[in-house]
Amino acid sequence: MQELFEAPQVTAQAAWAAQYDTLNLFARDLAPIFARALVTAEDAELQALGDALSAWNHHDDQHAIEPTLFQETVRQLARLTFEDELGPDLAAAYLSNWYIWQERFDAMVQDGRSDWFDDVSTPQTETLTDLIRLAGGAALERLTNAYGSDQTNWRWGDVHRIRFQGPLRRDGLAGRLTGNRSVPMPGSGETLLRALYPYHQPFGPQWAASLRMTADLNDPDKIRAVLPGGAVGRTFSPHLSDQTDDWMREDPATYWWFSDEAINAGARSELVLQPAAR
Repeated sequence: MQELFEAPQVTAQAAWAAQYDTLNLFARDLAPIFARALVTAEDAELQALGDALSAWNHHDDQHAIEPTLFQETVRQLARLTFEDELGPDLAAAYLSNWYIWQERFDAMVQDGRSDWFDDVSTPQTETLTDLIRLAGGAALERLTNAYGSDQTNWRWGDVHRIRFQGPLRRDGLAGRLTGNRSVPMPGSGETLLRALYPYHQPFGPQWAASLRMTADLNDPDKIRAVLPGGAVGRTFSPHLSDQTDDWMREDPATYWWFSDEAINAGARSELVLQPAAR
């Protein structure tokens, strides 16, 4: 994305590639803070977690484990920060909307000082470092319980899968026969490659781009666009999900056209709607 702002001219390809940018700016802010607190912990597992976050390039790539480690640590740290003051129910309602708390939470952690970091249920005064270590331990425990002790099963694309599904059937063989698919999804709620999951339902994305599109202003007839599915909503149509693979890839050769000549030249099938005779 930085190259997009620094370039003297923005090409259609650069604008397209920006929609697939997996750099997590939220993680770039907070992961180093987490790492510094964790690598100095006495627990070897927390030290290893800190080492992983320290070495991470802050890209939410599907083959990496670090996005999973970071996202779960954030979830646990946010819970520990707010739950003791607000109580479980109110904290859950508050955290359910990322837009309400995430930006302020980012600023609090970067500042490093806040009364929210003290656990009011204990006699001692906790610091941000204390809470990060508690959050790291809780994150490792939940990930182990959910995905097993083999951390290769914690790769972001394995736990962060987007589901394409129709209205007829969500699961099972019938769902697959009617076009349902589950695919590994890079990106997150903090990247231009948008894939946001509900806080209380990690990590399945429920919000993503419903259309990726760029217009080449040097060619008014050429529009690059792909849908997360296909151009047809009919259940057994071959075009129900034939754009899914292109939607997942950064550089598909998929275009829509607006001139009649280009449309006719690129057409593979034609659907004609006739009014019923009276």
